[in-house]
Amino acid sequence: MAVSSALATSRRSLLASGVAAVIAVVALIVVLVSGSDSDSTNDGNDSSPSTEVAELLADAQETVAAAQAAASRAQEAATQVAAAVSAAEQTAAEAGAAAELARESAASAALEAAAASRLTAGATPDDDTTGAASTEDSTATENESASTSGSAQANNSTSNVNLPGEPDNESGPATGTGLAVIGVDHDSSLNVRAVPVGDVVARLSNSINVDSESAVIVRAPDSPERLATLDLNTGVTATGNTRKLRTTVWHEIRMGERLGWASSAFLSPLGSTSDVTADLIEDLDEAPTAASLTELAQIVAQAAAGEDSSLRIVVSGTPVDGDLSEVTVDVLDLPDDSIRGYRLQVFAEKADSGSYTLRSVESTLVCYSHRGVSDSGACN
Repeated sequence: MAVSSALATSRRSLLASGVAAVIAVVALIVVLVSGSDSDSTNDGNDSSPSTEVAELLADAQETVAAAQAAASRAQEAATQVAAAVSAAEQTAAEAGAAAELARESAASAALEAAAASRLTAGATPDDDTTGAASTEDSTATENESASTSGSAQANNSTSNVNLPGEPDNESGPATGTGLAVIGVDHDSSLNVRAVPVGDVVARLSNSINVDSESAVIVRAPDSPERLATLDLNTGVTATGNTRKLRTTVWHEIRMGERLGWASSAFLSPLGSTSDVTADLIEDLDEAPTAASLTELAQIVAQAAAGEDSSLRIVVSGTPVDGDLSEVTVDVLDLPDDSIRGYRLQVFAEKADSGSYTLRSVESTLVCYSHRGVSDSGACN
């Protein structure tokens, strides 16, 4: 508004200067004409009329010169203001575009931050009739969500769909790699979506230590219906497609006859299993005792994690009482570029008082998806 006002003022100054110049010229012409008449009618006076004409002519010339100078200054000012207006308009356009981009980036970052918060916080209540919880892997309202996020792709490859994010197969498992569901609480499930951050098409639940038959259970998204039962360690297989969004990475997986996408935070290949009882008891100075299997699992997991408090510790297998009670706990996100973590199978003896004392611990390597597992069972 200020720039437009300045430009208008400059234009008015230029017009006024031009008018002044015209008036001065007209005055000069009038004076000259008057001078001629005076000469013809006053032949007896040969000095006074010419002197007046000369003075008036000089005054008119000065006025014209001043008007021309003012007009030149006004023209220069108008040119400068016009240039300033153009620069201001360009700056405003660039600022508007930058502000819009900042708003979009802030909105997307906030959405992914909320998703990451849910991942860190653990399971959130589900609405199905089983009463189980569902581990949220992202938000369906993220700005990168594709319009094809419906369930139409549940049974077909989504490789040709306009998917959100960018392809990032270097960060994902090779085609056919067997994956385990990791870091999901034993009473929760992992959402599998039609596309990254799309509609949920299935839920994966670990069934560990139940009826001596450990497996991954595939259920419908909105009911307890069992769609498939898969091998616990390798039943979920990678298709070789991986997508990277702003803060999350997603793997396309096959669950029996079904396809979907799940967060890489909860999928990994497993390596070899070994007995680590002696090492853990040595670190703890004695076989620990706890009031519950869950507490015992936490004690063992903390011993395996050492002093690193940033690790993700999740009881992934339902605590089960028996002649030899057992519980499974995942220790993940180690500061190691070769091993992602451990899945610990904790066995305990239950005393008459109801407390549990550690009997033995088996540790299974959790490897990085993109590096895989060697033939010997070591993480590559």
